[in-house]
Amino acid sequence: MKKILIFLLGFYLSSCLLANCPDVLDHEVRLLDSKETINLCEYKDKVVLAVNVASRCGYTPQYEGLQNLYKDLEDKDFVILAFPSRDFMWQEFSDESKIKEFCDTKYGVTFPMFATSSVKGKKANNFFKG
Repeated sequence: MKKILIFLLGFYLSSCLLANCPDVLDHEVRLLDSKETINLCEYKDKVVLAVNVASRCGYTPQYEGLQNLYKDLEDKDFVILAFPSRDFMWQEFSDESKIKEFCDTKYGVTFPMFATSSVKGKKANNFFKG
């Protein structure tokens, strides 16, 4: 009986916490090169900078600036959420493991990166639709 009460209390508390999540963050997303998903509500108490990124375009050096910004501010409740996309002339690798390897080895990216997805139009992921 105790286990059931503890489970119900945990479920109730997690529901209460999620209820305070802004709609723009209330989305399940898959982490880059992983089967693991998270709800963006995890970042509800942080300043969020969401960016659409691509590893094979003229703006790719943005990773260095983004990583430096994240490193400087992550202890101040700041997070960068990166969404790789192939929406813009296929300027992103089609293989997520290559994106992850590129960002890790070339720029040392430590901020959260999510699965490759569309960020515009009818096929945009739910975060960018919201």
